[in-house]
Amino acid sequence: MSRNFYNIEKAVGYMGTHRQLHPSTEELAEVADLDVDHFRRMFAEWSGVDPETFSQLLRSQLQNQNGRNTPDLFHTAGSRRLSASPRHHNRFLNIIRMEPDEYQNGGEPLMITYSVQQTPFGRMMSASTGKGVCRISFLSEQQECINLLHDEFPEAEIRRGEMPEHVLLSGALQTPGLPESVVDLHVKGTPFQISVWESLLRIPEGELRCCSDVAKEIENPKALRAVGSTVGKNPIAFFIPCHRIVPSAGGFGNYRWGIKRKITMIGWEAVKSTEKSKTDDNHVSG
Repeated sequence: MSRNFYNIEKAVGYMGTHRQLHPSTEELAEVADLDVDHFRRMFAEWSGVDPETFSQLLRSQLQNQNGRNTPDLFHTAGSRRLSASPRHHNRFLNIIRMEPDEYQNGGEPLMITYSVQQTPFGRMMSASTGKGVCRISFLSEQQECINLLHDEFPEAEIRRGEMPEHVLLSGALQTPGLPESVVDLHVKGTPFQISVWESLLRIPEGELRCCSDVAKEIENPKALRAVGSTVGKNPIAFFIPCHRIVPSAGGFGNYRWGIKRKITMIGWEAVKSTEKSKTDDNHVSG
């Protein structure tokens, strides 16, 4: 199914950038280069809902974010939702900051092992040092992993191999629930950057924030530009959920791994969050 992502990405990207026009399924199928019936089946298999429902949830996500941009909301209603959320990435992820001597010489002391997985968002590279996952990136259809790693760690020893944490993380994208094991993230960053990335871990699935929310949450409300820069440098795609950061002025903003992929992630999580809420409500009423 993940191999079909690149067709779906075209359609969802168009859906997001033309959301005011409410594009029809026929239009979306044409953008995806598929016939309508095939597109509808593929889309439902990928997302769990039809394109019309997905588009509606996507619009609702942005409307909810635009409606919540009021002072101190992150620390009031938003904080209560954070503590009550059933799915937090920070429940199974632990950030470990790389020591300067591990990366200052181009990562010379590091041995990095990488593998590639097929996910609902296309090809994903996972790379680990001996201390944890140091990089997760989504790839274009032909992109080579080793070039990405050499750009960041030119002197490290890099080899291909699938580590247990790679399997855990890719599995977390394929099936409901959280991994039972804690996954360490061994990342290069300043103390400020680590604090921002830890804040991103506390944003619940299915919700959006803006940089001012994060700046307030780390008690540095004037650091909007630095927060934005740090969000853009996030080395761990999806699992440190920088895709949940959108501009306070509206829209989806930018994304290191492509704006179309960001839109698909936001919509995909909106579907999963809605399904989880319905399940929880049924359990309560039952």
